[in-house]
Order: sequence, then structure tokens, then C-alpha cells
Amino acid sequence: MRVIPLRNFFLILENYKHCNSPLIHRFQELTRRYWHPWNCRIKLKSYTFLNAVTKATSNNRYQMGVESDPIEFMAWLLNSLHVDLRT
Repeated sequence: MRVIPLRNFFLILENYKHCNSPLIHRFQELTRRYWHPWNCRIKLKSYTFLNAVTKATSNNRYQMGVESDPIEFMAWLLNSLHVDLRT
């Protein structure tokens, strides 16, 4: 959420409106709620994003409540967002 080019990309709807990926739409929803000026960040519904992550992984590699490597997760997430935006 703090990487400015990534944040700005997902705050503009026209950048990804052609994409049908649930992962893209849940990530943009999380980003927009996080940066909404009047939204309390405690009320973020991150479980919808986590649910999309669980469905996007082929072998349920990332699940709620299961600890995993954060660097590996970020690499997977950025790669998945990139691939989904290209299709």
C-alpha cells in the first residue's frame, strides 16, 4: 500500500477495468478502502482479499491462519497481479 506507483495505478479504475480477475478487483478494493480519506482503516475487510488469494493459488499455498514466508508471498502476489493484468 505504500509503493506509490502501485498505489496510484490501483486508485485509477480505468487502468484495470478490462480485467476480469477476482484477485485484481479484491486488491483494488483493499487499496481504495485503505486510502479512502474518511474510512477508518480498522474496518478494512481484508478477509475478502485473503479469500481471493486462497482461490487464486492452485494448491492452496496461501491460506488464512497458515503461516508462510512473506517475501515469497509478495513475489507471488506481484507476479500474479502482473499476469492477470496482461490477460
